[in-house]
Amino acid sequence: MQPWKNESQFGDFIAEQSTFPTAPPSPAPGGKKLSNPRKQDLEALQRAYAQLQRVETHLKENNEDVKAIQQLMTFVRGVRKVSPNHTAAQRFEMLNPLRAWLFWLPVMFLQQTRGSPSALIILAHYYTIALVVEPLFPEV
Repeated sequence: MQPWKNESQFGDFIAEQSTFPTAPPSPAPGGKKLSNPRKQDLEALQRAYAQLQRVETHLKENNEDVKAIQQLMTFVRGVRKVSPNHTAAQRFEMLNPLRAWLFWLPVMFLQQTRGSPSALIILAHYYTIALVVEPLFPEV
């Protein structure tokens, strides 16, 4: 952006808007100490997992495909194992499936299901998990 800073208003917009005021500062490179997940964040994740189980039951009762919910449940079970022993790079890798799903799944899901109510519920839960998982990975 440097060569264009006098011609672009984007830099001014970012400075004025404070786009991410709640984001914590990035950790210093090479910082060894990573945070331990807070109890309240792990409890929120557990409540979200319980909700995923209810959605799975509902989908089964209505003879609908449960694969997307089950893959999200598997992801959540893996995320619950985050510990201070994981490096920032390992934590970043743990989130790779969720990033990919949030990028590709909505369009694919809505095209395949023609926007069925169940598809919308499943997508809403993917975004919910993204919001619930975010505080567990402040370094990422």
